[in-house]
Amino acid sequence: MTAKIKMKKLKMPWPEIGDGIFTKHPNRKMDAQITFAFDRDYIYAKGYMDASEILAKAVARKKILGYPDQFVYPILFLFHHHLELRLKHIIRIYYEYESIQDAIPAHHDIVQLWNIGKKFILDLNKGHDRTPVIAVEGVIKDLETLNKSSEGYRYAFNKKGARIILVDKTVNIQHLSKLIPKINSFFDAVCMQIDHVKEYMDYSRDQY
Repeated sequence: MTAKIKMKKLKMPWPEIGDGIFTKHPNRKMDAQITFAFDRDYIYAKGYMDASEILAKAVARKKILGYPDQFVYPILFLFHHHLELRLKHIIRIYYEYESIQDAIPAHHDIVQLWNIGKKFILDLNKGHDRTPVIAVEGVIKDLETLNKSSEGYRYAFNKKGARIILVDKTVNIQHLSKLIPKINSFFDAVCMQIDHVKEYMDYSRDQY
């Protein structure tokens, strides 16, 4: 009873019977289609990338209340997951192109995924400047310094009660808000190359 009175006094929102997530808005642009039929790899990766960039920019521009400390974990999780999805997509096409029978890695170890995907990226760009690849690898290794998987961004402690992220590092959110679009541009370019590879594979199959 006391809590209910306080909520009314503070004019805070309170859930009501009938509230739910599966509702339709009069404006179709406000509705998200969960069973979106377009390229699933793309829509998942782009969603996490855009969300990480939007949140980082909002914090950097002080568009939302709060300290950077409380937003750094969601931003890094979204960023890490975006990279993980991009790399798994690259690996999927790489394995298909090279007729590799290995299963697509199910883990979240960003460095292992990068090491596999990097082979294909370098193969597609033989004779070209490797500077962008080296730069991206530096970012991947920074993420590894915090934790190889995304677990440390989602939970403060593991199942045994021990802290997951142990390093004492400072993340510049403003710099991160500018870095995320750069990394995305790199992977956009790689995925454009991969699309051509996939078109070639599809064409070759159609000929036989």
